Amino acid sequence: MKLTSAALCVAAICDTAAAAVATARVFTYDPRSGHSSHGQPGVLDAVPARVVLAQRLGVEEYHSADLDRQDVIDAINTYGSSTPLFAEETGQAKKALLLLQSSEEATFSLLHAHESYRSESVPYGEASTGLFVDLTKQMDVHEFDILDDSHVMGMIGKPEAYKTASGDLIWSTSSETEFEKTFLRLARQDNWAITALAISPRTGSGSVEEASAWGTYDMPSGQSALHKRSTTVEKPLTETPRVKLAAASSAPVSPAANTTLVRGILPACFKSQAACEKATQGCSNHGKCKLKYHDKTAALAVDCYSCSCTPTKSKDGKVTTKWGGPACQKKDISIEFWLIALFTIGLIFVIGFAIGQIAEMGNQELPSVIGAGVSGPSARR
Repeated sequence: MKLTSAALCVAAICDTAAAAVATARVFTYDPRSGHSSHGQPGVLDAVPARVVLAQRLGVEEYHSADLDRQDVIDAINTYGSSTPLFAEETGQAKKALLLLQSSEEATFSLLHAHESYRSESVPYGEASTGLFVDLTKQMDVHEFDILDDSHVMGMIGKPEAYKTASGDLIWSTSSETEFEKTFLRLARQDNWAITALAISPRTGSGSVEEASAWGTYDMPSGQSALHKRSTTVEKPLTETPRVKLAAASSAPVSPAANTTLVRGILPACFKSQAACEKATQGCSNHGKCKLKYHDKTAALAVDCYSCSCTPTKSKDGKVTTKWGGPACQKKDISIEFWLIALFTIGLIFVIGFAIGQIAEMGNQELPSVIGAGVSGPSARR
C-alpha cells in the first residue's frame, strides 16, 4: 500500500510477523445530532463493525451476505447512520471517510465525545488498510474501479483530502494530530456525516484469532474481496449459506457454481453485473443479471443491474415453472393462486345463491282453501 514512509515501514514489519494484533476505533458525527449519544463506546466483533462502516457510507449492498445476522442488525440499529429512512435527497449531508493507521497506540484526547464503538483484536497492516481501500472503491466505483491499491492510497493519502464526483470526502493519514484536527474542522461545519476509522497496534504481543477477521463481502466489477488479502477468514456463527467469492476477474461468476437458495434481504439494484451475479448466485440459475436502467440525471451516472427471470421446464418438458423474487429464487404461483381463489369464490357464491332460493321458496304462504274451485261428488237420491 502506498502510505507515508513511516506507515509503509510499519505495515511491512507487521506483515512479516505473524498477523499483529490491533484495535480499530470508530468515531462518528452526524449533522444536527452532534457528537455520539451512545455514552460509553461499545465493543463489536470485526464483522458487525465492518457492516456498520458500510451502512454509514451507503455501500451496504456489497456487504449484504451478513445483513441477516442478528448481531449485525443490532449493531446497525445502535451505531448506524442517523439519517431518516425517508429523508429527501435534497439537503442531505455529504459523507466523509477518514483513516488513521498509527504506528503506536493513540490517545485521542480531543475525540472522546465522538467515539462510537471499537473492535478489539483486528488484523493490523495490510488486511485493515485493505478494508479501507475496498470501502473507498465501493464509494467511488467509476474513479477507483480499475486502480490497484497503491494508486488508491496515493490519491487519498495526499495532504488535501480527495473528493469524489458526488462530493464525498476520503482521506488517510498516519498523524494522530492531523486526524483529530481534520475531524473537528469538518464537525464544526455541521454539514458532513463523518465516519473515522483509527487503527493502532495494541500493547503487548499476540496473534489475530480467526473470529477477529474482517470477513467476506463483494467488490464492484468482479474485484476480489478482503479475505483474499489475508490468510485469516472468519468462521460463520451460523450455518447460513454464504456467497463464495471468486478471485479477481472481469468475468461474472458462473451461475452453476452455487445452487443453494439465496437468503436474507437483497437490494433492488446492483452497480455492476458482476456484483449482481455474485450476490444472487447467478440469479439462482433461473435467469440472468441485466441492465435495468442507467440514471444519467444523478451527479454520478449510476447503473442498475437486476435479475431477469426465465421460465424452466421439467425433464419431460410437460411442466413449466416461472420464477420471481430479487434473485429468481421463488416460484411464481400467481396463476395457480388466482385459479384456486376465483374457483373458491365462485363456488361459495353458487352455494349461497342456492340456499337463498330454497329459503325463499319455503317462506311462501299456502292458499287459504286447498280445494277451492273443485266440486265434490253429487248426492244420490
